[in-house]
Amino acid sequence: MMKQEYKAQWLSDLRSGNYTQGTGVLRTYDDKFCCLGVLLDQEDNIWMKDEDNDYYYKTKTGDETGLSEKDLQRYGMTFSEMDILITKNDVDKCTFKEIADWIEACL
Repeated sequence: MMKQEYKAQWLSDLRSGNYTQGTGVLRTYDDKFCCLGVLLDQEDNIWMKDEDNDYYYKTKTGDETGLSEKDLQRYGMTFSEMDILITKNDVDKCTFKEIADWIEACL
């Protein structure tokens, strides 16, 4: 079960209108975010430029498209839940509000 201290802020951030939605990576250089990137953005100094590309950031753990095993444990999420969220964001093109509603009901 998702840890409430992260969930409440994540829901607020997804519904705030302060994030532009993107697909394929956690965060692009022009500040478009996957729903999981919005979650990670709660962390201080999480983002690093990737020297090998000019499109996206990596996290401190080197991830650019999903949460690391350590991140999944910290937030209280499973790989399966992360996979559902990636599909909702990237394939189904759900809005952040729709994703937030699913997170609120299911995580």
